[in-house]
Parts: sequence; C-alpha cells; structure tokens
Amino acid sequence: MDASRGPGAPSRGSDPDACMIPVTALLRRIHLIVDNYGVHKSHAAGRLLDALGGRLVLHFLPPYCPDANRIERVWQDLHANVTRNHRCKTMNHLLANARRYLQAYRWHRATGLAALLSRAA
Repeated sequence: MDASRGPGAPSRGSDPDACMIPVTALLRRIHLIVDNYGVHKSHAAGRLLDALGGRLVLHFLPPYCPDANRIERVWQDLHANVTRNHRCKTMNHLLANARRYLQAYRWHRATGLAALLSRAA
C-alpha cells in the first residue's frame, strides 16, 4: 500500500483483499435524540446501550420542550380544541371527539413535514 494514501486506502496491487476495509472500521456512533419517557432511561435500555459498546448514544430533550419535540404541538392543539373545557358526559364521547380531531389533523404542518413535502412536489 502507498503510505501517502493513508490507512484503509485501496492498494494499487493485484490482491483484491488488500483494498478491503474491515467492517468494524466503518462502524460509527449513532446519536439518537429521545424524550424523557421512562423506557429510555430503564435498566433494560442501559443494558442494551452497554451491550452496543458505545455505538449508540442517547441525547435527552429537556423535560418540556415543545419546540424541539414536535409532537408536543399536537398535544397542545388537541388540548386546546378538544379536551379543555369539554362538555362530554362520557369518556367514550370525549375519546370519539379526540379521535375525530386527530384523524382530521394536519400532521405534516405540526411535525415539520410541510417543508419537505413542498420540496418533494
């Protein structure tokens, strides 16, 4: 291998295995942004992270951060338009109203997909 090309660079020799980079050299860390749901901090999650040997790193959002956690906007809208000051006499009636509202909800706006969808069109 030509030393000026650095480690892992393909060799100009005739041996095809000489240009192979070990798969472990290609593995990088995956950074995952998560909310503070209990399962993300559970013992099982900790054991899984330990088993992955640092290849998966969790970054926690602040406890309440609607600007960073876009689903919070949906819950705010649902509360403002359905559950706050409702006059439903039964829980089933309230749940039906919530389902109806969420089925008609413009998810692409609340989740930030509007910009992506307009670029794709």
